[in-house]
Parts: sequence; C-alpha cells; structure tokens
Amino acid sequence: MTRRFEVIYIRKELESKPEVRDVLDSYPEAIVKSFTHMTEVVVQGNSMTEKIESGKTTLVITSRSGSIVDRFVNDDSGTVCPAFYKLVPSTNCVYDCEYCFLQSTYRAVRPYVCAYVIDFDGLGKTLRQMFASDGKVLLNAGEMSDPIACDVLANIPQLVTLFGEIENVRLLLLTKSGFAEIEPLLDASHGGNTVLVWSVNCQEMIAQYEHGTASLEDRLRAGRAAQDAGYEVRFRLDPMIVSPNWRDAYERAISAIYAQAISPSRITIGSFRMLTPLKHIIAKRFPDSTLLSHPLEKTGKRLRYEQPVREQLYGRAIELVRNHDNNVPIALCKESPELHEIFKGQVDRRRCNCQI
Repeated sequence: MTRRFEVIYIRKELESKPEVRDVLDSYPEAIVKSFTHMTEVVVQGNSMTEKIESGKTTLVITSRSGSIVDRFVNDDSGTVCPAFYKLVPSTNCVYDCEYCFLQSTYRAVRPYVCAYVIDFDGLGKTLRQMFASDGKVLLNAGEMSDPIACDVLANIPQLVTLFGEIENVRLLLLTKSGFAEIEPLLDASHGGNTVLVWSVNCQEMIAQYEHGTASLEDRLRAGRAAQDAGYEVRFRLDPMIVSPNWRDAYERAISAIYAQAISPSRITIGSFRMLTPLKHIIAKRFPDSTLLSHPLEKTGKRLRYEQPVREQLYGRAIELVRNHDNNVPIALCKESPELHEIFKGQVDRRRCNCQI
C-alpha cells in the first residue's frame, strides 16, 4: 500500500516535532501549509463528492482538542451493538472502500485524513487513572479510521508498547492492511495487550469494492505473522456482499484463513448496511457500482439486505467456519435483534469484535 498525499496541513506548534519532519521527508513533492485554526484547512472540490475524493490525498497533522479516548454508545434500537471504548489516533482513511460509513460521517466538512500527534506520557497517565478500578477493558482504535493504514506518524508501535505496560487495558487495531504495514509491530513489546483484527472479505469483493486495500492473501500473511509474534488475532468478515457466486466465494475466503494455520480467537460477521445519506454518496461517487443493485429494507436507522438474504449469508458463513473450527466464538456485527434471535445459540453478542 502506497499512501499518496498531495497537500499536507500542519498545526503551527507541531512543525518542529521529529515525527512531523519525518512525514515531510517522506512526501517531498507535497504542498505543505501551516495552520492555527481548523477553519484554515481547505479541501479542493466544488461538490461533496469532489471534496471526499480530494480528501483522500489531503493530510492534516494536528493534536486532539480533547482526549483521544472516547466511548461509543449505540443509539439505534434496531441494531444490537454493545457499548465500547475507542481510541482515536487518526480519522478518515487512505483506503477507498465503496461501502465505508466514514464517507457520510465526515462528508465535505472533514473529508481529509487526519493524524494526531500523541503525548504518550499524558496518555499513559490518563489510561491508568481512567481505568484504575474497571477490571480489564479494551479500547478500539479502528472505529474512526484504519489505524495502521493511516499511521503516518508511526504512532502505532508506540501505542502497542504503551499498552503492553498497562496491565488491565488492552488495545484493538482493526485493519485491511497487509504484511508490509504491520511489519513494524512484529518486534514491538506488546505484552499480550494488543489485539490485531483483520477485516476480511472474499477476493472478488476486495477487488471490486475495497479500493487500495491489501489483497486477502496479503492480509492473511500479515495475520499469520502477527499470530507468530504472539498477538491475539481476530477476524471480521464484514460486510458480506451478495453476488451471483457469493456462496463459493466465501467458502474460498474462509478456507484460506485456516489454510494459513491461523487460529482466530473470535470471528465477527456482518453484511452490507448503511445509513440513508451514504446511499446517495455511493450512487454519486461510484455510479457504475453494483453495491446498490440488491433490494434493501430499513431496520432501525439502517438500510440492509432483506432479512431472508441476511439469514442465508450468516447461515452459510457459520457453516463454513464450523467446518474448520467448532470452538471459535462467532458474533454478529451491528445486526437486528431479530437476527440475533434467529441465530441464538450459534452467535454470542458478548464476544463480538469490539468487546474484551
């Protein structure tokens, strides 16, 4: 994966930071601008679609105005999603998946890739104080970006090391990246406190919808290397997407996981879903896409495949996983209460990707 930034904005007080200078050395041809207020950051484009696309090559380096630790609480009664803590080392993404919800989250307002300079000493104190009496907790760093793909400041190896020093706090990194991107983590002192999660799909869907991401083969190579380095490895088969040959395609994908002798600690599955604004963005940005060609229904706040289709997708995925592994916990991601009831006894909402 090669990141391509044409414009880089840097908050003025951060210009002398060594990690910032390293970024500038990596992009000698980029236009570099300094800023004091976020209102000075301008992404080129006359429409929301153009701004989203320009944002993929615009990098903003700044610091968080608040804590990089936050909490996600589900506000959609039509979706089962337990609350979880999140860590935000970056926002938006250099990858360009057609279905990505970040397109409608940031839209034309903040369409750029944003990387945060982190005060690691301060963060360590915050984590120790915040979770001193909470037992074990997990912080998801993959909710608002792909933290490994967007790690232009080389924050992630330092985060892994930091979390390795805090007994009761764990870090979760969710990515579509390959071996080259995770290689810096293989020698990090993780102390068993970092979970590496790969978002996987069948290669046909990766090629068609997940633009710029690592191939399935490369992701699985990275997953095996992480497992060999002592990391806990999980997989998220999400979103499953309907196609004429989806049954065979997902059989190949799941078989490929186990062919690498990877033993995931859990697998979470989900299917294509979106909030209504994203539907219009997909139609404008990817007019030839087949992503919107299948009937959708609204459950809660989200548009999804019709329930019988989702039942077939999940039933097939569970069957395929169980052909290889009878014990790995399986969960559904952001699904309806009705689907959880249908698959009761086969999936465990307490063991989904973002939970400890």
